[in-house]
Amino acid sequence: MPEPLPPAARSSGGVRHAMSSILATAICAVLAGARSFTAMAEWSAEQSAETLKRLGSRRGRPPSERTYRRAFANIDVQELDRRTGVWIAVQQRLQAGEGLALDGGHWQIENRLHHVRDMAYDEDRSQVRKGRRPHAMATLRNIAISLLRLAGAENIAAATRFLGRQAERPLRLVGVA
Repeated sequence: MPEPLPPAARSSGGVRHAMSSILATAICAVLAGARSFTAMAEWSAEQSAETLKRLGSRRGRPPSERTYRRAFANIDVQELDRRTGVWIAVQQRLQAGEGLALDGGHWQIENRLHHVRDMAYDEDRSQVRKGRRPHAMATLRNIAISLLRLAGAENIAAATRFLGRQAERPLRLVGVA
């Protein structure tokens, strides 16, 4: 059974990345429009060492595409969903579960999220298909959508494009800029 959140993942260069840093860079990359592990690695590689350190990197080095793949292949996606759900509920100043009834039930919420994920992130054509990775990518997209909604975005695709034009914007949204 995989660890709920593995403590670290090793990149091909032998650098250990804390899982919290991998998640933070992945979320920022998705906020900026990344749709794949390759795009996450490209976004991370464009960040300064100082920025990566603010996102939890010990040495200011970005995770590689392979590190993202390994990390999300080994993560317990149900535990990731649970933890991010609690975190988002805290961000909304709600008790866990209170926001779920607003749209009339689980399937309406799931369908709404899937529609937004597909429109903003082209999810139906995603090449991420093996093991736990598709679920992990959906969770990262859900986190990005939730953060954008908390920030008042009405159009998620437009907000994602806006964030993608300047590296500091996603960092401000997650509170590290």
